Amino acid sequence: MPLKAPFVALEFLMKSFINGMDFQMRLYKNDLTPNNDTVLADFVECDFSGYPAGGIVIPSFPSGTLIPPRWVSSGSPLTFNHDGGPTLNVVYGYYVIWMAQNEILWAERDPLGPKTMQALGDSYIVTPRISCRSEF
Repeated sequence: MPLKAPFVALEFLMKSFINGMDFQMRLYKNDLTPNNDTVLADFVECDFSGYPAGGIVIPSFPSGTLIPPRWVSSGSPLTFNHDGGPTLNVVYGYYVIWMAQNEILWAERDPLGPKTMQALGDSYIVTPRISCRSEF
C-alpha cells in the first residue's frame, strides 16, 4: 500500500531527507535507461578529460515548494567540463548517490539524447531536482 501523507507531512519528510544526507552527482557513459531494478553497478561512470572522478557533490537543496500534489526542490546547476585532453565520452545521463552508503538514490537518462564530451569547451550541465508526491 502506498504511503499516504498529507502535504504538511510530505514537506516535513522531504526536508528531513534532503537535510540529513550528502548527495553526489555522477555522469554515466553506457547506453542505459534506468528503471525500478537499476542498481549502482549498472552504471559506467564517465572518465572524459576533466571529469572529476567520483562526480560533483551537490552542495545543498533549498527547502522546496509545494506544488500539489508534489513537493519539489531544485539545487543549483552543476557543470561538468571537458578540459581539452585526449579522452572523450558519450554521456547518456546522470545518477545521484548517497555518499555515506555509496548507494544510488535516483537517475535520469538525458531526454535530449546523449551528448559527446570530446573537446575543450564542451560542457554538460544538470540541475539536480528532487520531488515527492502525495497519494491523497
